[in-house]
Amino acid sequence: MFLFYQAELDLYLIGNFNQLRSTGKALRMMFKMIDIVSRHGKR
Repeated sequence: MFLFYQAELDLYLIGNFNQLRSTGKALRMMFKMIDIVSRHGKR
């Protein structure tokens, strides 16, 4: 499970991956989501 707050965009990301070894996946997905939101703007 992860919780991340990106202050510049006022964006909360909360999620869960079923296996503990998926930490890298969670981080990659989190940065990808931040990139998408920053390019398209928060609605």
